Amino acid sequence: MSKQLTEIRILLNNRSNQSDDLFSAASLAKILEVTLKGVYLEEEDLLCAAELTISSDISRWSAQEKAISSYSVQQTLRAHAKHQKRELKRIAEQEKVEYGFDVVRGERNSWIIDEIKRNKLLFVTHQNINRNSCNNHNYSFLNKSVTTFKTKDPVKVIFNGSNASIRALKIAIQITRFSHRSLTVLLDTDTFENEISLREQLNDHLVKHSDKYKDINVNAELINTKKQTASLSERLYMLIYPVEINEKNQFKQLNILLQSLQSPLILVR
Repeated sequence: MSKQLTEIRILLNNRSNQSDDLFSAASLAKILEVTLKGVYLEEEDLLCAAELTISSDISRWSAQEKAISSYSVQQTLRAHAKHQKRELKRIAEQEKVEYGFDVVRGERNSWIIDEIKRNKLLFVTHQNINRNSCNNHNYSFLNKSVTTFKTKDPVKVIFNGSNASIRALKIAIQITRFSHRSLTVLLDTDTFENEISLREQLNDHLVKHSDKYKDINVNAELINTKKQTASLSERLYMLIYPVEINEKNQFKQLNILLQSLQSPLILVR
């Protein structure tokens, strides 16, 4: 995959501390010998909301309401972008990988879906959103909190037998190695016959590449993404999710996942 891949794009959000996600993306970029490209998304719905006369901000330092304007929101977004660019530069230089940085504008989920149609891999940082605050002094513009991962939380990857899921599995192995965690392979099926087939495919892959898996604890669990998409990002360190752009309802399921995202996500096409 590294022969076809030239860069890893990581979508950054407004949390002040995304070092863990950036280190993971940088480590992966280093292993695959590709460029790390940070992308900061100015969300259009925030800019639109700022135009409403009912929009206001209450600072954590004062109970007094302050009107929000489009200009103040844009100033805050620029401050966040500068902060994320500095963090990206610091970590990329520390990990000795080439890097770049872009600022784009759009609706978050739509942008992610369009982006994975054009690129083979996209790293999405996790976020818990509460759109009640617009404080640009402490980078709590969206009042997003950092999820604390427990040491036991595994790397999880969706496996459905597709070429994308095989590539996702290989990426998951790399992440499992440098994060020193276990790997849970989620067999995506809704029939017993398909479960048997997926287990055989997974076993054949593990045997064929046993040298890469010898030091990794690999577990397999069943999941039906058609019904359980919203719960995919619960209790895990990172989720690697294969995307088949020609599959029916693929992007509907992905949109549901993005709405409930509580952990870093890597989309692999």
